[in-house]
Amino acid sequence: MSAADCQTCYQQTLERYPVQRVCINGHEWEICDTGGNLPGLLILPGGLARADLAFRWLDRCQQRYRVLSLAYPNTIDNLADLAANLQALFDYLQFEAGWIVAGSYSGLIAQALLHYRPQLAQGLLLSDTGVPRRGRWLWLSLLHPLVAILPLGLVRWLFWRGTQQFLQPMATMLRPFWAERLQQNLQKMQRHDYLSLLGWWRELDWHLGAARWHGKLAMIVAEHDGLFGRRDQALLRQYYPTASYYRVPQAQHCASLAQIDEYIDYALAQIEAT
Repeated sequence: MSAADCQTCYQQTLERYPVQRVCINGHEWEICDTGGNLPGLLILPGGLARADLAFRWLDRCQQRYRVLSLAYPNTIDNLADLAANLQALFDYLQFEAGWIVAGSYSGLIAQALLHYRPQLAQGLLLSDTGVPRRGRWLWLSLLHPLVAILPLGLVRWLFWRGTQQFLQPMATMLRPFWAERLQQNLQKMQRHDYLSLLGWWRELDWHLGAARWHGKLAMIVAEHDGLFGRRDQALLRQYYPTASYYRVPQAQHCASLAQIDEYIDYALAQIEAT
């Protein structure tokens, strides 16, 4: 898809399935919901994504699934409570647990959520992610207090610089669309959004090193992923030796956006095979 195609699809999809805000036990979720009496398909956001950036999943999957995309509340302190509140959101929406698609940062979050609430899913598709490991905890523990005290504008700028590096390998014709969307999301995020994301990551790396999902599982990995590289990919295979596995050749971490239709094709093939 070109940037123009992405923009058209984004606008049309969000017109049909606009972003909504739902408050569950005092915590506000941002969601897009295709509705209908269909099997559930939950799309969890990447680290800096919001519910709207799952627009291609919403567009392509809505005829076969009730697709729910979301952004996490920034008012929940720990992963057990996040899992419980997500279960309450499912109950409120009368959303049938089905497959969860979780990439990058949310691949880690999904493993934690299912550790606490395995009934949230019938199957899990992980893309371009890793597993909880304590070796990363120290770096996150240094970063978390800095985000708490630095000016918010500087925090956003630093995260934007990292996002630009993430987008750099993307084809020039696609990069402007995704850069604009992600930069807008960064500007909307408040300090508690950044702190929640980092705090949950610290928690799962320290406390959930042995957490594993024992249900149906499929994985997609970008061959040259610079964020979750060979070590993380090897640990994923070690954790989940029976999972279906697809490697996107010559791809980097941004492939889940740049080659989104390839990811969706593989995901649907795996889900429908079960």
